[in-house]
Amino acid sequence: MKPILLALLPLLCALPLRADEVTLKNGTVVKGVILEQGTAFVRIETADGKVMRIKQDEVSSVAESMETGDTVLDEKLKGASSDSAQSIADAAQSAKDAGSKAFALGARLALRRDDANDTAHELLGHIKVADKWFTNRKDAEVALSKELAEKYKADGYLKYKDGWIKKEDLPAAQKDASGFMKGDDLIYRDKATVMKAQGFSLVGGKWVKAGSPEDQADMAKFKELTGESIWIHTTAHFKLHMQQYQPDKVAEFGDLVEKVYAWFTKTMKKPPEFDVFRGNKGHIWVLKDKTAVMDWFKNYRNRYSLDDGFGTLLERGGGNVQSPPQLIATQVPNQSGDIRNQLVHVCGHFLIGHFCRGVEHGTPAWLAEAFGHLAEDVHLGNGVVNCSSLAKYAAGGGVADKEFSTKDAKDRGKALARTKKDAPFTELNALDLNSLNGDHLTKGWTLLAWMLKMHPDALVAWIEGMNTARAEEALSKATSGWSCEQLDDEWRKILKTGF
Repeated sequence: MKPILLALLPLLCALPLRADEVTLKNGTVVKGVILEQGTAFVRIETADGKVMRIKQDEVSSVAESMETGDTVLDEKLKGASSDSAQSIADAAQSAKDAGSKAFALGARLALRRDDANDTAHELLGHIKVADKWFTNRKDAEVALSKELAEKYKADGYLKYKDGWIKKEDLPAAQKDASGFMKGDDLIYRDKATVMKAQGFSLVGGKWVKAGSPEDQADMAKFKELTGESIWIHTTAHFKLHMQQYQPDKVAEFGDLVEKVYAWFTKTMKKPPEFDVFRGNKGHIWVLKDKTAVMDWFKNYRNRYSLDDGFGTLLERGGGNVQSPPQLIATQVPNQSGDIRNQLVHVCGHFLIGHFCRGVEHGTPAWLAEAFGHLAEDVHLGNGVVNCSSLAKYAAGGGVADKEFSTKDAKDRGKALARTKKDAPFTELNALDLNSLNGDHLTKGWTLLAWMLKMHPDALVAWIEGMNTARAEEALSKATSGWSCEQLDDEWRKILKTGF
């Protein structure tokens, strides 16, 4: 069968703002930008970023379209000049900034006007080597390798292993290869030079990611204020302040909390660049003992605007006390347990606490605990004991019987559902953190896990809705009419059958 429209792409080069429209014989219309058209098939990228491969014998017609299929991008393109690839690329960038996933279509339209437009190539993730853009990373690496080879030969470097080395360094490298390391520029230098250039410091005989200049200054300030040493490690979204842990271990913890952050944004159906903390950092302090905690509070309460109530909680509990508005958590590590559980749990609290601030009394306590437990379950494995029964907890004004584990939560929830001994949601939602017992934690965790698995869109809509409406109203809107009583009934029904 002959191609339906052989002259399509040359025509579109003259009309860069025109997208493509493929009409199938069954009446379906596919809008987007054609990537390839041959005698056997048409490949077209659509507004959602997918590429469809359509057989030619299924195609009725191929034509130009004034619409890409994405309202945001189409609106931005209306203001672009059809004579300027840069204007079209800027429109695509603007669409991306506005949250449109179809920005790539705009970038491709810009390249139809000028296949060397830098902005468009950058939007598509292409790689530039010298003055040429590559769509394939391997091809770019080959081109870069050739370019560097010419440069390094001209500069007097010698080929060494899979990189280059200065002529004067070659004898030492041949004598002790372990003392040399390849840098990002493919040049072998002594290991210390390369590691320092990559931001590492030699601490206790180990190379660890060094703290930023700000971290170093904060560590010195902590020493000045308290007389104690601490290691501070800043990640993309958190700032860990930890005593009694080696720097390499703190860096490992930093990777862990960042994984929790990535998991949370994905769970809440947000793009990776979504900023839960609104430009701030989640400060987590892990201090060696109760005395260190109280000394920290004395010296840092003004910096973080902490009130006497926060200090009272520290004095009573001394374990895990949070102040979500300031993104603070202070902890004394449980020497008999694994600090990773506490870190992951705190991250779950922090994240949902800032994603859902509530309209009455902040994040519902059951929801905050449920996310902390879910984060532990996802990242550290089912069966960890998230909460335990501690008599001393009641001395702080709270419920002592908080024993709970994700391992038996579903079975425990099933028993509660069968006997209807679970707290009604209206009651559960009104309880503060200190008032939650093990049964409350069980219902909260299973409710979250069930909805996340079977009603994820409704769950996200409900949680987001709590920022502007009471939980009951947000639930009704997110689920097309569920009442709190119906939520209880649905939860009991699903717990009895399993999910």
